[in-house]
Amino acid sequence: MNIMFINTKSKHGGVVSWYITVMKGLIKRGHCVFLVTTKPINAFNSVVGLKLYQFPSAADFDPVVIYRLIVIIKKHKISHIIANTKKEVSLGALAALLTKSKLIRTIGNYTDLNDSTINRVLMHYFIHNTITPCKAIITQAKKAYPALKLKNYNVIYNGVPIQEYSLEELQNVRTSWNLQTDAFIFGMNVQLVNTKGIFDVLKALSLLQSEHSNAHLVIAGEGYLKEEIINSAKGLEIEDKVHLAGFVSNPQQYAAAYDVCVLASYDEGFPIAMVEYMAAGKAIIVTTAGGITEIVQSGYNGLLFTPGDIEALYQDMLILIENKELRDSLGRAAIQTVKESFTEQLMLDKVEELLYELS
Repeated sequence: MNIMFINTKSKHGGVVSWYITVMKGLIKRGHCVFLVTTKPINAFNSVVGLKLYQFPSAADFDPVVIYRLIVIIKKHKISHIIANTKKEVSLGALAALLTKSKLIRTIGNYTDLNDSTINRVLMHYFIHNTITPCKAIITQAKKAYPALKLKNYNVIYNGVPIQEYSLEELQNVRTSWNLQTDAFIFGMNVQLVNTKGIFDVLKALSLLQSEHSNAHLVIAGEGYLKEEIINSAKGLEIEDKVHLAGFVSNPQQYAAAYDVCVLASYDEGFPIAMVEYMAAGKAIIVTTAGGITEIVQSGYNGLLFTPGDIEALYQDMLILIENKELRDSLGRAAIQTVKESFTEQLMLDKVEELLYELS
């Protein structure tokens, strides 16, 4: 099959990671994959065999880009188009209609399906199927937007590869943080945005200092809150305990180097970062947001807390820093959960199966 992805995002977040994983997987399985992007993202260059086109565009409905899409689709006999944002779907909708390609939308959060007129039109007339990474998104969308009349959707859980790292590789990562050898590392691989609960983790970390002054927080990711996070850490007098690593190309290796992984989000779909934490065999502390409870059972393969409950977060951090046996038990159960239901292979099998069904 010849498959086209459309991207208008400028930041490397969960959806871009999903795109890259699926594109690489489909290429390895013998499919021809194209990407049309309006924004340059360096990570796309890591996809060997990808046929990449970049067309700058500011408008949601850009006739020049749509014309170029149609030319590419016809020239290469594209059978399927995969898009995520409203802008991407708007660009792909007319091109798909005029070329009889199948348009598939991926959604990472129920708010992607807001009850706007354009979403109703797109869902009813143009989109052949919607991929969602968890059941919770569909439940939330139906409750929030009953007039949207959701149909033709598939739940395909995010999957990640199981990767093993040598002690030397993990030590090299930890050494790059310039911390003392007895440092206990809580880690977050997140965009630096408000919904990720980063300030809650800072407050919980500050509470932890009186008992465990060796507790540190490493945050891998980029975003508009960088300066606010630095200032908040200073205000809490933990600026020497908080380390911003910026964008990292190997987030799963970072997760494997942490002692405990944290996700404090207020709003989520089904976060890839969480699955990467679990695939690394790490004990995790995560909120009950979105579809997280579809994979995490508190006390078995992770610890759950309500978004915004800083005291509960602090208590979970305290328990795990003091109980290695529990950390190890949660980590073993976490990696087993991923192996059973959330591998990259399983995800690609279901995506490919859907593509064949729509052919």
